[in-house]
Amino acid sequence: MSKNNKRRAPSRGNPMNNPVAHAVARNTMRCHVRSVGIELFLTQDGDQAKGLLSHLVWIVGMGAEISLQAMKGSPTARHQHSVLRNVLHLAVNDCRWRADLAESIWAAVQEASDLLMTHPSAALEAQGRADFLAERVRVGAARMDDVAGAEVYRRAAH
Repeated sequence: MSKNNKRRAPSRGNPMNNPVAHAVARNTMRCHVRSVGIELFLTQDGDQAKGLLSHLVWIVGMGAEISLQAMKGSPTARHQHSVLRNVLHLAVNDCRWRADLAESIWAAVQEASDLLMTHPSAALEAQGRADFLAERVRVGAARMDDVAGAEVYRRAAH
């Protein structure tokens, strides 16, 4: 091999600039959302749903954090936050599923997934908080004060 034809070492740069990393992340998220959606609609009313609620808290928590960072005070941010509080409420109260909430939660999951794809940098910043909250649901330690209440809207307005 001549000097000009040497193979280049793989780039160790920022994965946020790598189109292959973007495609893999999008595909992984789509698969995860699809799996959660199937479980969401197949879970019977009143069933124990700790795992499902943990996944939902993570996805909608990501959406709530991203929308709070990128769209403070917007209807999207308020919707994501409201659904996150509702899902957390289910987790705090015995992790029992309420099938009547499936459609509205699914809409928030899809919205959160779109936010993740649209704002990847904000998603990276939010991931630690979403991981923490999902883990608290998984181990049965979640509390309503783990997520801000309506005061978040007053702060966002200023």
